[in-house]
Amino acid sequence: MIARITSRWLRTHRAGLLGWSIGLAAVSTMYLSFYTTVALDRELLDQYMEAFPPEMMSAFGFDDIASPAGYAQGTIFNLLGLILILIAGMTRGTRAIAGDEQTGSLETEVTAAVDRREVYVGRALGVTAFVVALGLVVGAVVALINGPAGLDLPVGNILAGVSALTLLGLVHALIALAVGAATGRPAIALGVTIVVAVLGYFAHNLGPTVLEGIERFSPFNWAYGNTPLADGFDWGGLGLLVVLATAAFVAGLVTFPRRDLGV
Repeated sequence: MIARITSRWLRTHRAGLLGWSIGLAAVSTMYLSFYTTVALDRELLDQYMEAFPPEMMSAFGFDDIASPAGYAQGTIFNLLGLILILIAGMTRGTRAIAGDEQTGSLETEVTAAVDRREVYVGRALGVTAFVVALGLVVGAVVALINGPAGLDLPVGNILAGVSALTLLGLVHALIALAVGAATGRPAIALGVTIVVAVLGYFAHNLGPTVLEGIERFSPFNWAYGNTPLADGFDWGGLGLLVVLATAAFVAGLVTFPRRDLGV
């Protein structure tokens, strides 16, 4: 039954998955293709860097933008690709339970003598597959453009970067799913997750300039504290992301069967 619920959810969202995949592939291809131009044109690069305060460049990882790993990290993995995957994951996580409950489309599953926990697990697996697929799209684009764009990143480091990016997206998607499952309110689920993402992002990037050590509590720091595209896997950080994603999943699994549904 869980597999059937998951496949049904994925079929419903296949158009969205295609659209997000195309968008991610286009953005990643466009920006990564510019690396050779940016790296070789020192005057252009200097002008770009001088347009921002040095503290901001360092905080967001742009101080190393001339290196292949720094450029890919700064433009895709810590900015545009990250934002797209976060938005896709959070909106899908919000809609998976709370959104469908509000529109009434959840009713057919929860009133068909199906255990609510199976509905939750099936849809959580669908959301997970959705986010993982987007992470694989980014990884495929980076791998394909790696040589032609002059990045020459080691395959292991690409895998490390994609793993961190995907887990970050999954953590926030499952937080949205869990809050939605607990409250039945998509606005609350999305709002809470956006706040969590914004606080975590700025704690990682700007937190050390405000309060030393606060970045250690940010999921973004767990993912990118060691710049995976340059340094490879940080198993400790990835492990913390897995723990947080699991905790969010379990929280929703516990609360969803215990409340009244608005269907």
